[in-house]
Amino acid sequence: KTGSLYSGSGDPYDLAIYGDTMYYNQRYTSDSVFRIDIVNFTTKPTLDAGAQLSENGGDVYGMEIIGDVLHISVASGQWWDTEGSGGIALYNLTSDSWQAELLPSGAVNRVTSHISSNGIEWISWGEEKLEAFYANGTKLGEWDDLEFPIREIVEFDGETLFATEDGVARFDESSEQWLTIWTAGNGLPNSADDIVYELWTNGTDLVVGTARNQGWQGLDGEIMHLDASGTWTSWDGGSNGIPNGYPIGMEMCGGLFHVSMTSNNGGVARFDLTNGTVESAFTTSTRLDDGNAAAVACDDANNILYVGYHDDSEPISRYDYTNNQWLSSLTSSSHNIPSDPVWWGAMEFAAGKLVVGYDIGTEGDNVIGGGLAIISANAATVGTAGHVSTGSPVSSIDWLGTQWLIGQAGGTSGYSHVDTIGQSGQNTIHALPNLVSGQVTSMAGNQTHLWVASSSWQSTGSGVLQGIKLANGSVEWQKGWTIPANAAVTDIELVGTDLYLASNNRGLRLLDTATGILQPLPTGIHNFQDGLKVVGDDLFIGLQGSGTSSAGIQIFNTTTNNYTAGRLLAGLPSNNVNGFLTMTETDNTGSIVEETIYVATFNGVARWNATGDKWETAWTALDGLPISFVEDIIEFDGDIWMATPNGISQYDTSAMSITNYDTSDGLMGTSTWGLVGATTTTTDSSGVTSTQNSLFISHDGRGTDRPGISQFDTGTQTVTDLHQFDQLPSNTVTAVTADIWGVHIATNTGPLIHWIRSTGDFNSGANVFAMEDWPVYSMRSDGSYLIAIGENGATVIQAGLNSGSIIGRYSAAESSGGSVISNSFVTVSTSSGLRVWDLNSG
Repeated sequence: KTGSLYSGSGDPYDLAIYGDTMYYNQRYTSDSVFRIDIVNFTTKPTLDAGAQLSENGGDVYGMEIIGDVLHISVASGQWWDTEGSGGIALYNLTSDSWQAELLPSGAVNRVTSHISSNGIEWISWGEEKLEAFYANGTKLGEWDDLEFPIREIVEFDGETLFATEDGVARFDESSEQWLTIWTAGNGLPNSADDIVYELWTNGTDLVVGTARNQGWQGLDGEIMHLDASGTWTSWDGGSNGIPNGYPIGMEMCGGLFHVSMTSNNGGVARFDLTNGTVESAFTTSTRLDDGNAAAVACDDANNILYVGYHDDSEPISRYDYTNNQWLSSLTSSSHNIPSDPVWWGAMEFAAGKLVVGYDIGTEGDNVIGGGLAIISANAATVGTAGHVSTGSPVSSIDWLGTQWLIGQAGGTSGYSHVDTIGQSGQNTIHALPNLVSGQVTSMAGNQTHLWVASSSWQSTGSGVLQGIKLANGSVEWQKGWTIPANAAVTDIELVGTDLYLASNNRGLRLLDTATGILQPLPTGIHNFQDGLKVVGDDLFIGLQGSGTSSAGIQIFNTTTNNYTAGRLLAGLPSNNVNGFLTMTETDNTGSIVEETIYVATFNGVARWNATGDKWETAWTALDGLPISFVEDIIEFDGDIWMATPNGISQYDTSAMSITNYDTSDGLMGTSTWGLVGATTTTTDSSGVTSTQNSLFISHDGRGTDRPGISQFDTGTQTVTDLHQFDQLPSNTVTAVTADIWGVHIATNTGPLIHWIRSTGDFNSGANVFAMEDWPVYSMRSDGSYLIAIGENGATVIQAGLNSGSIIGRYSAAESSGGSVISNSFVTVSTSSGLRVWDLNSG
């Protein structure tokens, strides 16, 4: 940097060589690319990428030479103005001239989808456009002149209605014509505000929610009801006991109409639409868990109201109208509820499932980063939430009768899409990949396609876009993929048709560009990754140093799909320390000749050579540990023992090798927490004395494990006893059955529990993720096979002393009971009749 060849004052990034010229940029200190003639050792004129993109003063996010073209991504240097800024500048290295740049179109931060009774598929893509498609996929039309965003789409009185920022837009699908927009005093009551936040209808009644922000005077929310006679009734937020806020979630439940009023001190307003009266509201003073109510849903069959909140780390509240009482809230710890904020209005209940759309959260114990939570419920009994499609917000949810329709906003990932989710899985029916800004961290390509990695420091989504190169030099974006939220793609490398993605805290991923399948790869040393470089068939991965990780490098072989080598820089691999161990060696006089201090951390075992006053290389997963995260470390029976979330590890100090043990070796659970060693001496009735070195291993009950202690004989390397603290995973028992072997018990959280009659022991069985459906509401056993039935299918499990193995899974919507007969049939009763399978053939 001090030499005459170096230009600028910033540090160099993304060094690349083409011919006799080296190119580099200085990231956040300049929007230009600098050049050095490495043959004649002279400087060349800089390339002003910022000026090319009309983004003077911008920041360079990435630079890559693809073929004969230098790609430079630039975005605004002001963090609050990055969306839609900059783009990708293209410099032709053969002709030494600029090509037409690739410009962004901005982020899509909300997707609202709806399929009408005529089969018309409506999609509103944020601030960009509204599209409509016939059922056969042919486009009906596209409009960009409405006041976006559109927050809700419903059908009422033969028209399709849209909640816009300037009234209720209306479309007649029969004539395929737009009708006059309803605004205040023109279709809507005079008290209506311009911005429409919510629409609700049951086919007879229509409710419209509007609001405006009055600055220091606060919010002004308005709720308006159009009854069957065509008469409007209006209620003003903040008066008559109605909480003030944005009316953005609506639902009928228990004979009353509910509106979630979103604000810091909001709540749930309640109305009797038949009589036109206001009922007492639900607020934090009347048991709501939070004032920022964002969504409501109703289990109509059981009159249970659900309330979600747009704040981090908040539960889902429940009110039982049948018994007029609040039920226990659904939390992250009790039901695996995400700690992310619930998206406004994105919560529905149907077919025994509560489905909740989430925004991207940043705080809490269970951040999933957007996506969808699906929770089975039967009256007050609720199962464990499953999470799907994480990485970006789910901003709309509709029940189509047999499956769910969701709209997912790509945000800064650039990939927005509309999917259906049902028993056949998740299927994308429409997508909108687009370049959001010049915040592109890496680029890769070949002669026909370009891939770019998008990201944002604001943690609003990161992903990869695929575009096809057109003859005029531009790129048409075709596909997109999103990685888990609160992470960013740091680099990408193309190897044949495989695209490797490094991320700053989610590890390595592989995109098969031929099939479009994106999948995570095994964790190496740790998941905090930076640059990638392919040499032969080896992928070299730079590892970032952070508060929980140490810098280093690891190598992934792209042929064998295995890590072959890697090391961290000597030192403490993480600032999160879980335990210490000091080992010493002494001579014949008792003097210490060697002393080593071992430190268990979140990212490996650090080794401090106290004798030599230096750090040795840390132990990590690449040295044989099942995972680099180490919870505890002790010395016992001459060896070093380590507890990890994936079992325990034994370091043989003589052979200098690591051996791992987990549930396949008899441990009570996979996740281990603490270690204690003890030597016990026993004398039998004949006077023979025996000594046993026992390692006591504590299990924290993570996931589907049960909390307890495994007793491990370090001499024979076998489990000698299990000490379980609790026999049932939950006090909410949903089904019980018995047979000759004992009693089988299902609870709302799982796993299945079996009481063995002959021994009196309780054994854990199949976990919730292996079952066809959960919770289980009915069970039967013929002594050979146990059938466990949920609302959407059944699971057949081997009975007996060694019970637990799953024989078969059978999908059946709205199932209520069933039976299994050995070597014969499986039957499940449903609302549509009896379904029968052959047990042996399935």
